[in-house]
This record gives sequence, C-alpha cells and structure tokens, in this order.
Amino acid sequence: MAGRVRRSRLIALLVMTSTVPLSASAAAAPTSPLPSIVTSASVTRFPVHNVTRTFPVYGPQGRLVGRTSWLVTPAGGNCCEAYVAASPTGRLLAFGGTYPMYSNDLGHTWYEVRPATPLNNGEGAIVAGPNGEVAGIGWDAYSGDHLQAFRYDPTNRTWSVAEVTLKNPFFDRPWITVARGPFTINGRRYPWIYIVRGGTENKDPELISTDGLTYTQMTSQTLDEMQSTGNAVEPVAPVRSYPLADYWAAHPWAGTIPLSGGGLLQITQPNDGDFASCPVSALEQGSTDWRCSAFAPPGIKRWQSTGAVCCQVRQDSRGWLSDVVPDRVTGANSLVYRLSRDGGGRWSAPAILKPPTGGKLEADDLYNVVVNGHLGLAAVSARFDNKAGDGQDMVFVLDIAQAQPRLLYSLLLGKGDIRTANDVTGSLGDRMDYATVAILPDGRIAASFDDSTTFLAPETNFTAAEVGTEDSYLGHNQPNLAILGTPVTRLFGARHR
Repeated sequence: MAGRVRRSRLIALLVMTSTVPLSASAAAAPTSPLPSIVTSASVTRFPVHNVTRTFPVYGPQGRLVGRTSWLVTPAGGNCCEAYVAASPTGRLLAFGGTYPMYSNDLGHTWYEVRPATPLNNGEGAIVAGPNGEVAGIGWDAYSGDHLQAFRYDPTNRTWSVAEVTLKNPFFDRPWITVARGPFTINGRRYPWIYIVRGGTENKDPELISTDGLTYTQMTSQTLDEMQSTGNAVEPVAPVRSYPLADYWAAHPWAGTIPLSGGGLLQITQPNDGDFASCPVSALEQGSTDWRCSAFAPPGIKRWQSTGAVCCQVRQDSRGWLSDVVPDRVTGANSLVYRLSRDGGGRWSAPAILKPPTGGKLEADDLYNVVVNGHLGLAAVSARFDNKAGDGQDMVFVLDIAQAQPRLLYSLLLGKGDIRTANDVTGSLGDRMDYATVAILPDGRIAASFDDSTTFLAPETNFTAAEVGTEDSYLGHNQPNLAILGTPVTRLFGARHR
C-alpha cells in the first residue's frame, strides 16, 4: 500500500549500491535489454456487485444545483486505494489492487487480467499507451515479492505478463509512465518507452521498457546529474498537438509529466529518497539522459523544500499546460488552477477551486488532475476534511477550452462521514492513500472516494476465501470507484465552449 515516506539518503545509497551496480557510464547508456519470460494472462469476467447512488452537484458559485447519478463499483481497488484511467476508445482501466481490470461498458461489467503466478494482496498502476496499447505494473509483497508487468496488444487483442526481477528489494507502490520518443538505446531507436518507479525509501534508479513487458534497463537521475555539464534545458515545454496526451497522464506521485512533443519532465517528490539535486529534471529524446530543467510553473516558484509537495502539472493534446497547487494563502482550504498555452512562459489568472461544503485539503498531496484538451475539460479530484477530521471526496470540473480556466461544477462523492489515514500508519483503520480520476471520451468522469458505505470486492484468493462481495475482511471501509452516469457537458444545461 502506498506510504509517503520521507527521504532517507543513507538507505537510498545502500539500496542503490547493493542492488544496482551502475557505473557512471551506465547513467548515460542504459543496460542492454535481457530476455524476459513472457506468458499469456487469462481474462475472466469479474463478478462484482455495483450500486447506483446519487450525489450533490454545486455550481461555480458554491450553490447546490441538484443531484446526479453515479455507478459505484468496488472493482479494481484494495484496502486503501483505487486506481482508474481511461483509454481513447472509452475503455475504463483499473489497477489499484492485485490485478488489472477493465470495463468496456462504463463500469457495468468488469474483466480481470490474471497471470499464472498466484498472488494475494498487491497494488498496481496502469496507463493507456500508443496505438491502442495498455501497460500496467503491479507489486505483491505477500506472495513472494512479485513485480509483474502487464501489456495489452490491440492487434491480437491479448494480454501478456512478465516477471520483473531487477528491482529495489522493497518496491512498494509502483508508478508507470509512457514517454514519446524517439529514444536511442544501445544504438537502436524506439518510438516509445515506459518508465516504472517504485521503492519506499528510494526511487532511483528507474526501470525502462521498450515493449511494456521487459524492464531490465535502468536510468538514474542522480548519476546523470552528477556527470552533466552545461546549463539547464529550456524553461518552456514544446507546444505540440498529440491526441494520446489526453489519456496518458501518470499518477501525480510519480512526479512525471509526459510531453506531447516528446520526452518527459519529472518533478522531485518528497518520497523520492535519492540524491537528485534538480527540482525538475528532463528526460531528453534521443538519449534517455536526464538533465536539470529550468522549467518552473507557478507552484515551483514558491516551492522551498524537497520535503514538501510542489504541484501537479499536465500537458494535454493541444500542448497546453495545466498547473494545480494548494492555495497557501487560504491554508490549503482551496486549490489554484492555471493554464499556459505557450509551454509555461506565461500563465493565466488563477481559477480558485474551493470546496462548497468547506474543509481543508487532506494531506498536502491528496488531489489528482486529468485534462482533456479535445473536450476542453479538466477534472481535479480531491479530499477535504471538516473540523471533525471526516473527509469529503469531490471532483472539480473546469472548462479549459479558452485561455482562462473556468469552474463549471463541484461534484461531491460519498457521504463524507469517515476519517481516513493516508499511509501505513493507518493500516488498522480506514485509509484513503491517494485520489484518482479519469475523463472518458464522451465527457463522463470516473473517480475514487471513501465513505461509510464503500467496501472491498473479493479480488484475490485470500479475500475471496474469507469474505463475501459486500463484506470487509479488514473490518473497515475501502475506496471505491464512481462513474458519472451523464457526460458532464450535459449536466444541468452546462455552458461549455
């Protein structure tokens, strides 16, 4: 389960030197790919009990405008988190628990992707890749410390899985990112790569795959920065249009920003635990070398400590950038959203995202941002606590078709009636480790929430043997996914574009 552990440079050094014997030259040229044993994964219908619930909707001025229907499902989660993404074809992807899952009918029916390896209680992440691919990565500590890569092949409509053996000893919550190339690795050019980060105390080096299954190449920000010379790379991101950029956003805890024009930016996170000295690093096309970047969205300009959360930045299919940060002026009682149409040179006036029922942001990074440039929509999922400490999940929906972002709705999820911890310190009670949200091609929204009604599905051999569909084997609630029943552009006569 995800745990936000602060930096430990000594442990980071011990882990890096004992498990990854990299030379300085290895940072500039990742290791040669080694063969992985790839096997077919089985796909079976996942029996899950969904329910329909209605939740309140607030207008941009914070006034209640009505209620709307959501499909609520426990598919794809575990004790402490759910993870959702969307593909350009409208497929919902979920990988918060042990196995990847997907739905082709807006969450009504789910399918589970299982390897031959028996797993018991894992956690994963998933992303829409190029040309219809899907790639996921999952870690299970309770069945022999398995890290496994999953890939969907759209040509043959098959799922494959491969064991990832080169990794940190304790991989913890894995994050996956897709980056557009071309990248040259050992003399060969690749149009795409996948990057995986994990490990509680250190996330450097990171693992690279050119096929979504074989992760035996490594890249290190720390080593690249140590031997890098010259000035930091450009302070702005190239503005290029690319359709997949509306769907490939990694989870914000990865700190990665895939660029529509190619390459990748990475913002240092408080739990990275490495020796990288740059607040922002750039993975350059053509070489897979990391260099310090001069890129500095508004959140970074006010960012004083690598032990604090900076911001969440996304680049959409138009090449526009979105930057969301907690509003420090209000003591994190709201979020601030800005847009840039020129790669970060100039930013719009802020749109203030204030919870209509009040409260303070639960933890400094319990929010998530996805942006769809084609639809001109953004969704910001967050959890705000009231004075009693109970957390209310919500999704702010913004019109970003123009240069100035404009709040359309605040969609509340759940009853907001339980207090949750956000890391392993709360393992004996309710946990909501992170927020997750996705925008489907038709404008529907899927997001995670946690309240007194949510429950865990019997996903693994361990849980299926002990509990029924609607019971909790842990004795507390677990986050579920909610899928909006109506495209957000059709809610209450929304004026969009």
